[in-house]
Amino acid sequence: MTTLTYLSADSGASYYVFVYKYADPRMDETGSEYDVAGGLEAMMNGMVNNSKNGRLISSRKTNLLNKDALQYEIEVGNERLDGVLLMNENRIYNIMVDYFSAASPKPDFELFVNNFELR
Repeated sequence: MTTLTYLSADSGASYYVFVYKYADPRMDETGSEYDVAGGLEAMMNGMVNNSKNGRLISSRKTNLLNKDALQYEIEVGNERLDGVLLMNENRIYNIMVDYFSAASPKPDFELFVNNFELR
């Protein structure tokens, strides 16, 4: 697996796009062998379980760019991770905003996600 990370930050928030590219041909959303929903949920649970004091606040299935996706909110201490996971071919994308819970104003997660494009 190859991981690519894209980051931008402004006062109080960091905006990330993580791209996880799998070499194994079975790890492809276009094939019938891979359980996309299960893979996205496992990745989200890994973020929660690998963070000290990580707690899943909410998650829900959604659709982004005509792809099945999983939107989540995770709390780690006084930090919030708001994100969405989706799979395109052999890549899982984690589009995420990381900010402190007390941030004012709250980062515009929807604006960030809605400006994302697959290329």
